Amino acid sequence: MTEYELYMDSFKAVPSFTKVTSYVTTSFAMQHEVTFASEGIVTGTVYVFKLLARNVKGDSPFSEILSVAASDPPTKSSAPTVDYTTSTRT
Repeated sequence: MTEYELYMDSFKAVPSFTKVTSYVTTSFAMQHEVTFASEGIVTGTVYVFKLLARNVKGDSPFSEILSVAASDPPTKSSAPTVDYTTSTRT
């Protein structure tokens, strides 16, 4: 494999995929390039992804489509507390 590309779109009846990132090998190193638009990820939106691999013989078929639902980022954790009402000593 010399390269692969990741495509994404928000879930629609007919998706219109856009390349958002690609990895290209040059000798023994692999370079990562992100081309995602500045729209950002919207909470509650379902996004669909597919992947294409490439080598000297040509392109692979696209992978199966993966669907991912975006959710709110986790909230900040509260400080840990100690419960002195129970004991584990025997």
